[in-house]
Order: sequence, then C-alpha cells, then structure tokens
Amino acid sequence: MPDGLARRRLRLRETRANGNRRTVPDPLTRIALHSLTPMLAAATHRTNKLLAFRDIATARLHRGALSDRLALTMRDGKQHKLLWLSHDPAHDILDYALGEALGRHLIKD
Repeated sequence: MPDGLARRRLRLRETRANGNRRTVPDPLTRIALHSLTPMLAAATHRTNKLLAFRDIATARLHRGALSDRLALTMRDGKQHKLLWLSHDPAHDILDYALGEALGRHLIKD
C-alpha cells in the first residue's frame, strides 16, 4: 500500500493452491491503508496486520535459501516478523517499496 503494509494470512487451501507459484498479484493491488481498519483486518484472522510506514522505526529485509523475511521494529517497541517463500517476488517488491518509504531505516542482509 502507498502508506503501509498489510499482512493477510491465507487459508490452508489457498496456500496449497498457490504451491510454488507467486503469492503477490501482478499487477500489485493498491489500497490506501486508511481505508482499512485494524478491526477489519483482525476480524478476518488474528494474525493479519496493518502496519503504517510512519510507525516503523527499523526494517530488516533478509533473503534466505528457502524463505525470506522482513523483521520490523515499530516506534512503540513492538516487533513483527513476516515470512514468505524465497521464489516469491515479495522480496524485490518490498526492497523497492520500503527503500522509498523508509530510506536509511531499511537494513538489507
């Protein structure tokens, strides 16, 4: 999203249907973060998250052999870890989007 990240948990059936294919739609879906509410996201599943860029203190983007991750530390001290399979294009998309939004607060390893 232009002003933050949304983490939406897939159902097991959806995850299996994706198999080893991409989970990020092409073209990307764009929704303004303010149009969603934390209650709406949480109502779908308790692990769904809405994370505004302005609330992120640091972000660490890591590429792994089987899975990639984004570890976030929020300004209030809370931490979040988002994971996805390495073959998914999410890493490149997040690298670009977070670089634009967070600048020097993005750490890549």
